[in-house]
Amino acid sequence: MKNIEKQTGGGTDLIQQDNPNLDLLRSMAVTMVVVFHLLLYFGPKFHTWDPQGVLGYGGVLFFFVHTSLVLMFSLDRLSRKFAGAKLFFSFMIRRAFRIYPLSILAVASIAIFHLPFGRLSAFSFRSETVSRLGLISNLLLTQNLTNTHSVLGPLWSLPLEMQMYVFLPFLFLFARRIRSVGPLLLVWAGAVGVGLIHQYFGHLPDLVQYIPCFLPGIIAFKSGEKAKRSLPFMLWPLFLFLVAAFMILIPRMAACWVACLFIGLAIPRFQILSSELFRKAFHIVAKYSYGVYLGHYFCIWFAFVILRSLPLEVQWLAFFFTLFTIPVALFHLLEQPMINQGSRFVDWIFGRHSSAASTSPARTPAGARA
Repeated sequence: MKNIEKQTGGGTDLIQQDNPNLDLLRSMAVTMVVVFHLLLYFGPKFHTWDPQGVLGYGGVLFFFVHTSLVLMFSLDRLSRKFAGAKLFFSFMIRRAFRIYPLSILAVASIAIFHLPFGRLSAFSFRSETVSRLGLISNLLLTQNLTNTHSVLGPLWSLPLEMQMYVFLPFLFLFARRIRSVGPLLLVWAGAVGVGLIHQYFGHLPDLVQYIPCFLPGIIAFKSGEKAKRSLPFMLWPLFLFLVAAFMILIPRMAACWVACLFIGLAIPRFQILSSELFRKAFHIVAKYSYGVYLGHYFCIWFAFVILRSLPLEVQWLAFFFTLFTIPVALFHLLEQPMINQGSRFVDWIFGRHSSAASTSPARTPAGARA
């Protein structure tokens, strides 16, 4: 059967391309973000247990762990064709074709139609007024570098991802050369130290306080080479729930760093989900999650603001209908074609059969989905 892992206990005895455990992680991440914004829209009384808004913030950090891990798999595959500068630039070009088309469409739509998606609060959407240079910064995903507000609330995380992508190829090569996960844990500890310096003294790029949230994905990639999947899958969603609760109960950045590290260390130790029904369900949510992430503000606004005069049941129906149809349409009409175009563009520039620097056999780890 397709996409099945041999449950022999070893973390690298894999014959699958997609890891449903990672699909669950990504599904939970986007669900946390959407649920948080729904609770935020319907007023403070619906999220009194999360006064700091960590539910949505934690969902983004779950994304960071997931993203860095699956991009290690992507780099692993690219390294079979490209080496050196070609590996770096092919990776960055492919990521640009993956991230920018949908984000540019979102920013352009907000600017053209004057959509109020800058900030969300109780029963209210508000616009963020930016200059022309600020709008260009939103299009380029450099808001954190230019100190510019995001015209779409959830857009704040994408500049951090794009900037972290610059370092991922080097971290991949480092992870491939070391023998154990220990050096990566030291790098994580160093990143935490830099993050603490930034928190107390400032004057550093905002990215530094999120590096400890990306690094656990690389730790999971490396530790997965030797880790044994000894824990039953049923504990995996419970574990993620407890990690989210830990972040909400201790709303500090340091707790978020530790929570992300917990996830990174735990990923290779849980057995793979075997239920075909749930595998497909989580894969569908994960597949369209980028469109859900950037599009759910519109879904909430359309259903509960534009249709506010209609019965509440109709509003909820409109919300779920748009939350499903819009990301699916965006993926098939824009995201997937641009992903394919990015791959063709890389092959056209660098050559389809470029030789890789490494002569060692390439690995095919679980969750290899870029």
